[in-house]
Amino acid sequence: MKEYWHWREQDEPSCCAWCGAKTPKLYGRVAVEIGEEYRGNAQVVSRKPYTSWTEDLRLNRGTYKSFQYGAFCKLRCAEAFANAAVVAGYRVKEN
Repeated sequence: MKEYWHWREQDEPSCCAWCGAKTPKLYGRVAVEIGEEYRGNAQVVSRKPYTSWTEDLRLNRGTYKSFQYGAFCKLRCAEAFANAAVVAGYRVKEN
């Protein structure tokens, strides 16, 4: 039985620096035999039949996904923030 957690996780939710979107809860998956009890440290959110002898469990450890782009939820938010900073006159290096 192997659990699949494909995202970096964090204990507290955070908000995008540009649009304010919150990080979603992190869910994982594990396949177990039908009727087998899950003994991991995550909460079972749902059970669905996967094959004729296994079930797919959806798990939650009470953690949240991290953003893929640092403090931003999407690349377009990072781009919009950078463009707004340039318009406002902020520069990393003076010419």
